[in-house]
Amino acid sequence: VYPSQSRTKWLSTNDEMFGLTPEETELRQVAHNFFKEKIDPIAARIDYEDEFPDSYDFRTFMRECGEMGFFATLVPESLGGLGPNDGTFNYFDGMLINEELARISPGAELSFGAHMYLCIHQILKHGNTEQKNKFIPDLMNGKTIGALAMSESEAGSDVVSMKTTAVRKGD
Repeated sequence: VYPSQSRTKWLSTNDEMFGLTPEETELRQVAHNFFKEKIDPIAARIDYEDEFPDSYDFRTFMRECGEMGFFATLVPESLGGLGPNDGTFNYFDGMLINEELARISPGAELSFGAHMYLCIHQILKHGNTEQKNKFIPDLMNGKTIGALAMSESEAGSDVVSMKTTAVRKGD
């Protein structure tokens, strides 16, 4: 038994105060209800044990988030997502979803956010058409879990201290 089993007792929001549209309020509520049902019962365990339980593992959680369309908010419609096709990104809807997860389980949100912003977003922003077509569909639907990794012998994962550079030579 972990202290503070439920993480949603203190959660209240005033969407009118923040000027959310009815659609944004609905998205927040859908995300909140999903995370409250799926994550709240195991949030303390995730935080104290640094892992999801076998009964509801992280891959299942990510697939279900994909089925809910949570990752699709960043992805343009042209790639099967819910975002605009004009080269901009719908950060606000993604933020609403991430915020609702963070309110219940900050630890789970870090992995969710890494998948969404450090992987999906970077491929959308910097990837070529072939890479987007190859990776985005499975990342968007949660079948594949994305991340971003970098390390250097002298800097570890401290990105600011890294000294490696890339130099284009030829093709």
